[in-house]
Amino acid sequence: MPKPKEKIYYPQTIDNQPLPNQVEEASFATSQTTGGQTFSTQKIKNQKLPSKRVAVELLSSALNTKTRKILAEFEFTEHGAIRIGKYVNGVSGDLRFTPNGLVARNKSGITTFAIDGDTGNAVFKGSIQSGSLITGQVVVGNGRVVIDGEDEGKITIKDDTDTTVIDAKGLVSTTSFTKSDTVLNAGSQTITSDGDEDITGATLTFTLKRESVVVILATSSGYMGLDAGDSGNGYVFIDVDGTEYFPRNHFYSGSLETGATHLIATLAAGSHTVKMVGHLSLVANTPIFNIYSYRLSYVVLGK
Repeated sequence: MPKPKEKIYYPQTIDNQPLPNQVEEASFATSQTTGGQTFSTQKIKNQKLPSKRVAVELLSSALNTKTRKILAEFEFTEHGAIRIGKYVNGVSGDLRFTPNGLVARNKSGITTFAIDGDTGNAVFKGSIQSGSLITGQVVVGNGRVVIDGEDEGKITIKDDTDTTVIDAKGLVSTTSFTKSDTVLNAGSQTITSDGDEDITGATLTFTLKRESVVVILATSSGYMGLDAGDSGNGYVFIDVDGTEYFPRNHFYSGSLETGATHLIATLAAGSHTVKMVGHLSLVANTPIFNIYSYRLSYVVLGK
């Protein structure tokens, strides 16, 4: 049987169909004519981008960067400021000017000086050197030293217990130029034995907080009681902490006599006892040394 013929299929061509509401792209030629006039497209030449220009100098009525001079006043805004330097921890510090004042800090971030624009208060971490200084009152440290130039002018130095004031009239101190004395106006103490005997009541005790110069004054009145054949001498001297100091007041007659002696001594810090001591030196028989009155005083001058 003959073979059946094979069918051959060809692709079907579908024409382009515009989408709904599609607008056909307009076609423009290099020139078109409308209303009897011909319009041609304008050709634009290639333009280079402008070169970057940086101003290296600024000249104005307020600022001249060429001469590095500020010619007029500049005002900060509410939060405006000038900073000199850049703070980098451990490397560098900075200085800042603001409407509130001036502040500088070191590379550790510690403020080294500051000036408060509102109060005028200033804080300095380091030393201040000046050829001259005019001020009212200066308080040093925690108030233990006060230099007052407003009133009469004085310097006050104090610690927990003592105060010293220096002014134009002199020096007043609770430790220096202090004094004390003891007086026996009319006594009847008699010394009958050969040797030393403390004068009753003529003893002063004081304490020095540091080594100081002390002036001690001793005045005494007395006489020798001498019967027929008696002979002897009476003396009064200053004793400090058990040590006798010369010269002595010397009494040798039966008439009332007055003598004085003094001592200027540098004494160590601590407690001290000052006293007057009478002394009878027998020569013959039984003389008596009569102490009628005395005055014992001391003044601490300081070191």
